[in-house]
Amino acid sequence: MDFVETRPVTKYVSQLLLWLSKRGPMEVTFTKSQGFPVAPVADLADADLYRRVTNRLKLMTRITPMQYPAPVTGEFIFAVGQQGYVAKVEIHDEAPDPWFHIRCKSTGAYVDGTNPKNVPFDSVP
Repeated sequence: MDFVETRPVTKYVSQLLLWLSKRGPMEVTFTKSQGFPVAPVADLADADLYRRVTNRLKLMTRITPMQYPAPVTGEFIFAVGQQGYVAKVEIHDEAPDPWFHIRCKSTGAYVDGTNPKNVPFDSVP
């Protein structure tokens, strides 16, 4: 599979979102100490991987990429093929073991604007 973005961390986050979208309504939490799943499309052998991934997620949710003492949350909409999805992200940089949580769900709408299930983007939990 080819991704539009070529930076390794961007490709990694794209692959993570693709994985979540194919598993159905899904939530996942990653901690800094547990490490990350191996991604065949991205070479991310980096000691600072956690910061790079969370900064990418912060940019996608329009949160300024800096350290925050309390959890921060945001959301963004993305597409896989013609299917729209919403991702809600919570990041806690200053926890004893920093973590981020992503919850993805189909919006029921297609990227071309049709909405066969009549699910408004705002109503996705």
